[in-house]
Formats: sequence, structure tokens, C-alpha cells
Amino acid sequence: QIARGFGYLDILLRVPYDANHILNTLWLRLVGEPSWWGVYRLHSLAAGVVTLALAWRIAQRWGRLEGVLAACLVAASYLLTLYSSEARGHALMVCFAAAAFLCLDWRLRTGSRPAYIGWAASVWLGLLSHLMFVQAYAAFALWSAHSLARREGGPARAARAWLLLHAPALAACAFVYWVQVREMGHAGGGDRPTAGVLRDTLAAAVGCPDGPWAWGLGALALAAAAWAVRDLARRGEDEWVFFAATVFAAPALLAALHPPGLLFPRYFLLAVAFAALLWARAGAAGLKAGGAPAAAALAALMLLGGGNLWRTREFLRDGRGHYMDAVRPMAERSGPETTVGSGHDFAHRMMLDFYAARVPGLRLRYVPRDRWTAGEPEWAIVHLDRRGLPSVPELTAKTGVRYVFVKDFRTS
Repeated sequence: QIARGFGYLDILLRVPYDANHILNTLWLRLVGEPSWWGVYRLHSLAAGVVTLALAWRIAQRWGRLEGVLAACLVAASYLLTLYSSEARGHALMVCFAAAAFLCLDWRLRTGSRPAYIGWAASVWLGLLSHLMFVQAYAAFALWSAHSLARREGGPARAARAWLLLHAPALAACAFVYWVQVREMGHAGGGDRPTAGVLRDTLAAAVGCPDGPWAWGLGALALAAAAWAVRDLARRGEDEWVFFAATVFAAPALLAALHPPGLLFPRYFLLAVAFAALLWARAGAAGLKAGGAPAAAALAALMLLGGGNLWRTREFLRDGRGHYMDAVRPMAERSGPETTVGSGHDFAHRMMLDFYAARVPGLRLRYVPRDRWTAGEPEWAIVHLDRRGLPSVPELTAKTGVRYVFVKDFRTS
């Protein structure tokens, strides 16, 4: 809706909504109304493929085995696969965070000018991709401060070097704050408690079923990541600061400070992506040790990768909700105009408007839930957002109208 209703400069400068992932919206504005919907998601697909190569390159600095394992874990990741196939800014955000990591590491090690340009460009593009990139940037700021403090021989010289390094990035932060954050509105939200969101995130990250399993297996996965961070610190690698901040500190602060009901697993995508690199490092260490540690590492890597592939298989089977399949029966069983309502006005209205416009002969009008009457809507959609809940056989609205079950549609 934003891409259709605003020009390019407005999208960049005058649409302060959390749903406006600026680079993504600019892409949607550019492609317009393509005949193949996949065009909407090509930028995310490209970002996901590039992220795979960047993850290999980051971990390959630690060793060949680490690089191979990192590439495999990132390729298998259900969450990274999901958001690399959506018309949103999350995949771009992860891609530019990985690029910024490599460029910053290159700059800190060599002082290279191309690395500086790549670092600045990656931060700008990352912040324009999604505001959650600020998690990675805060970690970059801490990492570089720690590294420069060790190398520059005094706090004054370290501070000057840090400011020079971060001048373009700070300008990017100021720009994004001014055009988007300062007057930001929220396009929509959810109603899940924070603990439930964290559990869902852990389950999706490690590839286990939803439920209490997620806490135990998630704790083991985080312990492996913590070991890898400690190993980096023990070996004198300054990047341990970045991983500690991105994988542990940023998610903890986000969960503690973010308004309840507006938190989603996708907000932890950066933590999941960089945790995969730590799992690759921990797994490689176990495999190289031989014996029992190698057997344990192999089993853990197989469970982690296999669980994520199982989730991805569900995604390929059930998709995102079969909206078109749900709209067609309405057209077949209704008159010249169909009215429909639900309990999620923002999300469902947008989806129904999009898909109904592509069903020949269907004129669909959405009725907000505070405007239901004895005569409309003709159709009611019930959204069950937890796995395993049974379909609702009958629904009586506040107006007294009774609705009977017709069909359900699964989503991954």
C-alpha cells in the first residue's frame, strides 16, 4: 500500500512507519504490478544467496571446516530461508550486516580505504533495509571501540580513530532517525506475550517443535554459542565483543525493553544469523578434537541442520496461508459482491484486498469488526495462530449471526 500510494522521495523521506522498510518499499514501487509475483521477492532471494557466501567468508577466516559448516547451517536455516523469500527488508538487513562485518574487520586489520568505503556503504544500506539493523551497528560500535582502545595507545587517539571510522555510520543513524524514527507510527501488531515469542524464536532457530522442548534445546544451543564467544576472547580475537553483543546482549535488551504485543521472532533474525557462525565454530572445534567430542558435535550439527530442514519442508508444503485458495470458494458461493470480516482487520484486510483483486468476477468488500451487522459480513475468517488448534466448527458473532465452518487452510 505504501509503495502504491507514495513516490520514491516520499518513501525515502516522508513515510515514518515501521512497515516501511525503505529499500524494500522502493523496490516494490519500482516493479509496480508484475505479471509474476515472484518479482516482489527477487531482492530478498538475492540477499539470501549473497548472505550464504558472506557467512562462508566470515567463518572461513577461522578455518576451512568452519567455513563449510557455516555455509551449511546458514543454507539450512529455516528463519533465514523464510525471510529470504519475503517482500520485506529482513534479508537485506542480514546481508548488509554480514558485509559490514567483513569490511569492518578488514579495515581494523589493515586500515584499507576500500574497506572503509565498503563499511560505510554497508551500514547505510543496512539501516535503510530495516531499523533492526541498529542491533548490529551497536555491536559494531562496541567491537571497534574495544579493538581501537587496544591498538591506538591512549584514550584520546582511540576516540579520534573511532569517530573517524564511524562518522559515515553516525550520519546514517541521524538520517534514519530524522526521516523515520522521530515520528514513527506502527502499522499493526500482535498479541503474543514476550515469553511466547522468545520460545517460538528458539524453536525456529534450532529446528525443534513448538512447546517446552524449545527452552531446553535453545539453552544448549546458546551454551554452544557462548563457548564459541569465550574461545574467541581467549584467543585474543576482538570480534568476540561483536558476537556477544549481537547474539546475547541485543536480544536480551530487546526482549526487556520492547513493548509487549509488538515483538516478533523476526526481530531476532540478526542474532540467529550470527549464532549460526558461532555454532559452526563450536561444531568444528568438536569435530577436530576427535573421539567423544567429535561424536557429540556431529550429532548436534545433524540435529540442528535436520531440524531446520524439517521446518523448511513444512514451509514448502504449507506456505504462508493459501490466501488465494481461501478467496476462491468465496467467489464460487457468493453473489456479485462478497462481504468478509475477521478478528485481525489490518493484516487480513490487506491480504484479502490483494488476492481478491486477482480472482475474476469477485467483488470483495471487507467489513471491519466494529461494523458487523445482522446482514454482513457473509464470511468470517478465524485466525488460529498456534499449531495444533482444532478448527472452529461454529461461530456466533456479537450481532447474533451464526457462522458455520466451511474449510481451513494451513500455514507454516
